[in-house]
Amino acid sequence: MIRALAALFVLALAACAGPQSAPPAREPIAAVTVFFDTGSAELSLVASAALERAAERLTADPALRGRIEGYADPRGSAADNIVLSNRRAQAVRDFLTARGVASGRLSVVAMGAESGGAMPAEALERRVVLRLE
Repeated sequence: MIRALAALFVLALAACAGPQSAPPAREPIAAVTVFFDTGSAELSLVASAALERAAERLTADPALRGRIEGYADPRGSAADNIVLSNRRAQAVRDFLTARGVASGRLSVVAMGAESGGAMPAEALERRVVLRLE
């Protein structure tokens, strides 16, 4: 009986000593969405307040990264919407870097008029989503 338990213990240790798997990819842990007026890339006071909290979180945790996705509503041309969504995302990036977040920790993606989901109103499409990963 003791030999059987000892053998089981050795097998369990061998199984634990197997190759280590890579840590899973980081999932987004938080998202901040800020909205813009039509044709504008200027941050509102409400947007600035939300981004201020995100900047504090990013500076407190150097392992966090930010993916900044800019969107526009479908009323302009596709080319104009890409430019505008990029300006909006860059405004968010500039805000965060001005508060000490290293620019290398932030990626910017201009989505244009892609809604990224079913959006009920054009005003909701004029946004930037900051995903903390």
